[in-house]
Amino acid sequence: MEDNIAAINSFKPDLIYGFGSYIGALFRLAHERRLPMHRPKLILYGADRMADFDRHFIETEVGLPVISGYQAAEALRIAYQCERREGFHINIDHTAVRVLDEGGNPVAPGEKGEIVVSNLLNRATVLLNYKLGDIVTLGHSACACGRTLPTIERVEGRTGVIQLPEGGIMHESVLFENLQSIEGVVQVQVIQETLQSFCLHVVCQPGVDWPATRLRLEGAVRALLGSAVTQRIMRVDSIPREPGGKVRAFISRLLN
Repeated sequence: MEDNIAAINSFKPDLIYGFGSYIGALFRLAHERRLPMHRPKLILYGADRMADFDRHFIETEVGLPVISGYQAAEALRIAYQCERREGFHINIDHTAVRVLDEGGNPVAPGEKGEIVVSNLLNRATVLLNYKLGDIVTLGHSACACGRTLPTIERVEGRTGVIQLPEGGIMHESVLFENLQSIEGVVQVQVIQETLQSFCLHVVCQPGVDWPATRLRLEGAVRALLGSAVTQRIMRVDSIPREPGGKVRAFISRLLN
């Protein structure tokens, strides 16, 4: 990261574009270590999510606008953010989009569901009703910017499924929504090692009361997964990335 900061300072770009989790970690590291860093005019990210804390920090503390896009190799540019940055406009002339619940029924505006796309441009390999494996929240209405395209309110993450100890399943987004809402928590990775044992890697804000934060994390996990689960919760500086550069938020050892 220090090498990339040095390269940014040397090149002085107007735009920094990359993986959301990496850009967030880059600005966080520069702030924590008081490293001078060139200020571009715009931050653009894709491929994976930027932690809510990181985006808020870059926009409010650093004072830089942060814009994201939503795309996939199978469906090109599915949606984009406008200057208001309040959701994603769906490119319906490129990609037909549906958001479905677990039963395959369309979700209502404001509800989460799995995104299903039909690529309208690719003439070689036509993909119709293709599940990308992502969970999104469907927008309530058109954006206040004046564009009338349908919207996605939020891209939640992958369709990882947690196997519950007493039987049944829970989507990972339910757990992460609660864990990442705890004050001081920046990023979490959850590894389900057995039906009843979980390991959490947690990135926190500097100066956080870690013993108190850990207790709140333990309580949130027990409240959702049951009191019988065992937990190993470790504070880390960063979460390891996959070879492609992305961060896997949920890993199930049960499927390996």
